[in-house]
Amino acid sequence: MNITELLDNVSAIPWDSPNVSLFSKKLDFFEVLDDFFNLITYGLNLNYFGFTILIINIVRLCMCMDCHPRLALLTSTVSKAGDDIVHAFLIVITLLAAFSAVATWRFAYEFPGFHTFGQSFCSLFLVVLGDLPEDFGTTPELAIFLTTYILVLFFLVQNFVLAIIVEAYMAVRQDNKDLKTEQTFFEDVWDSISAYVFRYCYGWPNRGALGDLLETYKCKHTIGFHELRLTKMFGSDHSIITFLTHYSKVRFSWLPFGMYMLLLALPHLAASSRAVLCSRRRIRT
Repeated sequence: MNITELLDNVSAIPWDSPNVSLFSKKLDFFEVLDDFFNLITYGLNLNYFGFTILIINIVRLCMCMDCHPRLALLTSTVSKAGDDIVHAFLIVITLLAAFSAVATWRFAYEFPGFHTFGQSFCSLFLVVLGDLPEDFGTTPELAIFLTTYILVLFFLVQNFVLAIIVEAYMAVRQDNKDLKTEQTFFEDVWDSISAYVFRYCYGWPNRGALGDLLETYKCKHTIGFHELRLTKMFGSDHSIITFLTHYSKVRFSWLPFGMYMLLLALPHLAASSRAVLCSRRRIRT
């Protein structure tokens, strides 16, 4: 039932009819009024439900950032610092409850922000966020109490929590540096799209099946044309060449400079060794 139907029901009550008793008119009116309150309650519950769904979606959005190492800084940092943050949170709650109990016991009858334990807890929590009470300097005792509270909770405990988060963040950054396949988000998106297109253009095999097969090559550090040809998953030699050409452009597949120079020098070393062997044979003869 919507608001229009409720208004129509109110208008349909025969207020000016002498054939209907006043009690029946009031009964119909309050029934419509109950429906109106039920509609308001339904709307509020629907708003609460929608708000909860939106908050869950925001949390899921943050968790979806775990799909890439560069975007997973938030989730990875929280994951690494989770245990320490939980224990730091217990320390903060314990100290905040202790200061709230002292404030309620001492200042409950003098200041409105400390009448009850709950009010003291909320007032001191707002102090941590930088909102000092208006009567901060009213009495020296309150000023000393709040100064001690700020020194303990704000300058010490809060900085401990920040240090935990920074340490976890630096660990995540180091893990990203040590990850050999790590690239920027836009590079990975481009590589994924281009590989998907080239797969159908050049007849590349399924990446999952090829990866599972290459995973069995435990003793090999590199995979070349010969190994890919032996898999019998490519349609032609041209398909293998385009596959190797595409992935040779990726930074993490580049050879180290020393290895690259060694590969360049191998033909010259082979030629020089053959020349030495030929010269030795001539000397012997």
